[in-house]
Amino acid sequence: MTMKKVLFLTAPRPSANNTPLHLGDNRPPQGIGYVAAYLEKYGHKTKIVDLYHFGGEETEGNPGVNQEETFHRLKIDLDFEIQSFEPDYIGMYIHTLSYYKALKLGSELKKKYPEIVLMCGGPHSTVLEETIPDYFDYVVVGEGEYVTRGIVEGRERNRIVIGVRPEKMDELPWPNYDWFIDKPYNWKLRLFGYDVLEPVISLNTTRGCPFPCQFCGVRAISGTGYRSISPEIIIDKLIEYKNKYSLKGIYFREDNFTTDNNRLERFCDLMIKREVGLKWACESRVKNLTPSLIKKMYKAGCCGLYIGVESGSPRMLEYMRKNETVEDFLEKFPILHDNGIKTYTTWIYGLPEETQKDRRFSDELLEKLNPTSYDKFVYIGIPKSDFYCQLDENSEFEYKELNGIIYPKGYLSLAQQLYGEDDPRCKYVERVYKDNDVSPVSIVL
Repeated sequence: MTMKKVLFLTAPRPSANNTPLHLGDNRPPQGIGYVAAYLEKYGHKTKIVDLYHFGGEETEGNPGVNQEETFHRLKIDLDFEIQSFEPDYIGMYIHTLSYYKALKLGSELKKKYPEIVLMCGGPHSTVLEETIPDYFDYVVVGEGEYVTRGIVEGRERNRIVIGVRPEKMDELPWPNYDWFIDKPYNWKLRLFGYDVLEPVISLNTTRGCPFPCQFCGVRAISGTGYRSISPEIIIDKLIEYKNKYSLKGIYFREDNFTTDNNRLERFCDLMIKREVGLKWACESRVKNLTPSLIKKMYKAGCCGLYIGVESGSPRMLEYMRKNETVEDFLEKFPILHDNGIKTYTTWIYGLPEETQKDRRFSDELLEKLNPTSYDKFVYIGIPKSDFYCQLDENSEFEYKELNGIIYPKGYLSLAQQLYGEDDPRCKYVERVYKDNDVSPVSIVL
């Protein structure tokens, strides 16, 4: 087998005033990290150039960007990176947020370097592969480890390549943090009020989502089958990283770290038994967390949970198929706080069928739960959640962009009330509406 060189890029992010979306929390790109590590396992050479996080303008002081998640610009000469590395393949990670930038860059790369095979993958390529122009030689739909190796080693012949989901997650090599550790990513847990805990690295140890939330597109990307890395392997890796990088904490930046109670309890037991001594936070639901498990989580180092409450309306929680109730949240939040675990919550306004009364319920529940921090977002259609498909099929929207983003009826009105009329996201949507003669629907927050 001939060794190939693969240069992985993240598509550049738009400026804060050229998107309706939150830019993210400035953490290393785990997805291409896994794909790169898998190729290196089989003798290929890879390099990662993160244009999303470091190829845009400075965001320090920008009112459209959470200053706890500031993006810094690095001097990246992409032509130099390509010409010095001399890749056989370039693979670009594309999120819908970066769709327009990705197309522009892809076109430029193909014209300038026609001899290099150009691949793309990521969330947007997975759910809207038909929107990817043909100057991308390969489009990976779904998880990319196995099929990217197939492309690089000449076994894939079709342009649209359907990814194969790794079922044995323990067998996957982990991303090499040497690629990331010296760059100005977000290495803290300020989201949970920890400003001095540094460095904190982010990890992704599960894939797939078994829950049927109608507003979320994760299942369309990684499927409904829940897969995970075993606690034993995770603990070994944490100890390795702690010794190598002088870690202080871990952020499990994944949707379902706490979904499997047996796995979670085993993880906590090992953290305690092996005296790992790291603080950690994760995304979590609350319904399955028992008081005794919460107590053990804290003892094992858990210091914060990212909880998508989304609504305080019992009717809306049922309608969005959240599989959690107002009572679940009211029961578990005091237990979490009493055990020293801080909470960050997200809330969605403007969902299909939502009323002003439902929004009042959300405000009231937010006050009762009193999380450490929170964010409120106006619902926007990101491909391809169930709500997105419903709005798209019935044309129940004010406008649909070429990148697939859908603005539900009343979106701009709610966004201006929730974010403020001068918010860069609102200004962007105003321009889009004006350029396309869209008359927004007015609704009351």
